[in-house]
Amino acid sequence: MNRITEGKDDAKDLIKKIGEIVRNLRSSKNLTQEELGKKINMSQHFISDIENGKTNISLIKLIQIFKGLDSDLLDNLNFIRIETKLLSHGLTPEEIHSKMIEIYKNLTPEEEDIILKFIAYYRLHGS
Repeated sequence: MNRITEGKDDAKDLIKKIGEIVRNLRSSKNLTQEELGKKINMSQHFISDIENGKTNISLIKLIQIFKGLDSDLLDNLNFIRIETKLLSHGLTPEEIHSKMIEIYKNLTPEEEDIILKFIAYYRLHGS
């Protein structure tokens, strides 16, 4: 596999992960695809395509969707990056959670806030 092919695979994986996040956030807010679509002026079919990783969404539309879900896009993208790094080190989701709890006791208030956001995200989105 060459670098271009690897890059395309990475992009496809990211599109799928973003779709999973959108689905999980939407579901956690008890919204149907149609209700979310109406809220942000997008079709149910488009929301479905995003959630299923079938469309390469523009940044502007992605921002609109996350605003419609009352969620921060940058936080979610940062958590995807962190999760990917941790999983690439061979840690299981359970090990990641355990390690985070283990170091939690010695954190500054700012670090504690970051960790708590990550744990909340991880519980919502899984691996």
